[in-house]
Amino acid sequence: MEIKDKEYEEMIITSDIIAAPGIPSRFNKYRLASRLVKAMLLEKAIFTFECGFGEYLKDGFHAVLTKTDDPIEWATKLKTLSSLKFREDLGVNARAYASKHFCRVETAKKIREILSRFTY
Repeated sequence: MEIKDKEYEEMIITSDIIAAPGIPSRFNKYRLASRLVKAMLLEKAIFTFECGFGEYLKDGFHAVLTKTDDPIEWATKLKTLSSLKFREDLGVNARAYASKHFCRVETAKKIREILSRFTY
C-alpha cells in the first residue's frame, strides 16, 4: 500500500505521538528519518531511540528516548507520553530544536561559508 504525501501529512497532523523506535545499530546510528524532523516542526511528541539522531536530543525535553530493545523500557517510556501537558511541552521544545538545526536558510549560509574558504 502506497501512502501519498498529502495522506502522510494528514496522519502526522492528527497524531499525538510520532514513534520511530529502534535499536542501537550501525544502520540507526547514521539514519535520520525525515518524518521525525517534520513532526518536530509540527510540535508533535517524538518517541525514538537514543542512537544516532537521538544522541543530539535531550530525553524528556525534545523527545522520549529509548536506550535498548527491552519492551519493558519502551512501555515505561511510552507511559510518560500519556500526559497531554508533557506531550505539548515536548512538542514546543522539539519545534525549537528542529527550527534551529534544520532551517534551510541557515544551512545554506553555513554551506556558503564553508565553500567560500576554498579557492577555485
